[in-house]
Amino acid sequence: NNVSIIDLSNGGNTVQADNIELLPETDKLNYCTLSKPRVPDCQNHIRFITKKTKDILMLFGSNADSPKGFELNMTDLTHSSSDVRCSNDPFHNYTVLFVQSQNPNDEELLYYASTLHGESTIQRPIPGTTDYMQGVISNKWMKDPQFVASFDIGDKVYFFFRETAVEVDPAETKIFSRVAKVCKKDTGGNSLLRNKWTSFQKARLTCNENDVHYDSIQDVVMKDSTFYGVFITKQGTPASAICAFNLTSIEAAINGPFKNQETDNAYWTVATNVPTPRPGQCTDDTLSLSEEGLQFIADHPLMNNTVEQVNGKPIFLLDDRELQHLELHSNMSEIVFYTASNTGKVYKLFFKDGSTYINTMISPLSEADVIWALKQFVSSL
Repeated sequence: NNVSIIDLSNGGNTVQADNIELLPETDKLNYCTLSKPRVPDCQNHIRFITKKTKDILMLFGSNADSPKGFELNMTDLTHSSSDVRCSNDPFHNYTVLFVQSQNPNDEELLYYASTLHGESTIQRPIPGTTDYMQGVISNKWMKDPQFVASFDIGDKVYFFFRETAVEVDPAETKIFSRVAKVCKKDTGGNSLLRNKWTSFQKARLTCNENDVHYDSIQDVVMKDSTFYGVFITKQGTPASAICAFNLTSIEAAINGPFKNQETDNAYWTVATNVPTPRPGQCTDDTLSLSEEGLQFIADHPLMNNTVEQVNGKPIFLLDDRELQHLELHSNMSEIVFYTASNTGKVYKLFFKDGSTYINTMISPLSEADVIWALKQFVSSL
């Protein structure tokens, strides 16, 4: 129900904040409380913030089970709202990206990766229609995903998320971190995969230090074709890590061999008999793709090779804390991170010569509460 804007120029441990109240709409609140508890379900949880223009931020809230987007003018702090296809559940993470170029009909469009009323998928409006591009609702495509970030790169959009792994022993339950991509010009197949992504592919990300695996990705930022992700581990006591991944390594995994599972209980192997042309590639005319290629990509969204961390180790480790958000200082030549913990702390980190260290710890909240979203705007956070 609230957005705080804090001034980074102060540098102190306790800072003053401008607060904007964004309460759920009364009719949505009343309807929500008929079947769900007022707290926490029927509130307006602001779970994601992204930039639209130089002066406009887009904020996305659960709005008492009826997601709502807000355009916030940072010059005068006024805002307007509209319906959006974000997660209605305040405990589902999602990501939204405003993409301005190379979309169908050259329109500016929003890409959503969210779980809306039980269905998890990546969505984007189809210009000229009221329909949306979506993924196949299948565990092979996504199983209980939690989306954390998305990026506009060339003719593709990349998404980072964590999910329940399907390629492990069915008796085990493991969380793996993923990177996936779709092509901007994708408008689905002609009959098979109609209004469904024909270009969706995903690969596993690995972040580990010795025998400790940080499998649960929380957030990602990018600088100079390198992605920096914050991960946590569920092995033993709480701990966090920041790992780096090159775009070239991601592309190599996406363009590598596919994973295959012949039957639901069979072991996963490397896929053979890949159709030509190779499924999943970007094309300006997805309606003309062969049904053989469409069926293959529908059945084989997971890549065989993993994306390895840069230099084979994390660039930052923090014991006894779970870091949940990561933001990159946009106005400095050095790599400076802001990262938020599950106890309401914001850490300022410097990365230099292969090492990362804590410069400042900020306490923007009066209580040790969870920080749901974190975004830098000029000199504010």
